[in-house]
Amino acid sequence: MANYLTRRLLLMVPVIVGISIIVFLLINIAPGDPYRAMLETNPNITAEDYENMLRSIGYYDPLPVKYLKWGSEVLSGNLGYSIDSKEPIASLLPRRLANTLALSLPALILSTLIAVPLGVLSATRQYSRLDYFLSILAFIGVSIPAF
Repeated sequence: MANYLTRRLLLMVPVIVGISIIVFLLINIAPGDPYRAMLETNPNITAEDYENMLRSIGYYDPLPVKYLKWGSEVLSGNLGYSIDSKEPIASLLPRRLANTLALSLPALILSTLIAVPLGVLSATRQYSRLDYFLSILAFIGVSIPAF
């Protein structure tokens, strides 16, 4: 069992790195830049200021360099600063996490209290009308967008 857990934990590392690379690339190949909206809404920002802001965040660096900089910052706990509030993101997370948990934990508990008994009921009455009804209901529930 210990070998299995060790192997699974070691396999998580390349998966997490791979996912982070894919997400990083998707974000970085998206059109535009983080300061474009600020430039359009604030006439006091000159073209030189705009270029300096982009250089300060490494916007013109090659993607591998950007990824390594970003990865080292994230691993050291520096998640950057919010463009809107200018606060460190690491200090924003605990405040936002409380609201997220207040919404998601009751939803998780309620859905578990409903889903587990219905799943057991469906499994004990396999191929019955109730099973088919609950299966269709589950497919509909999974098909509805989360937003």
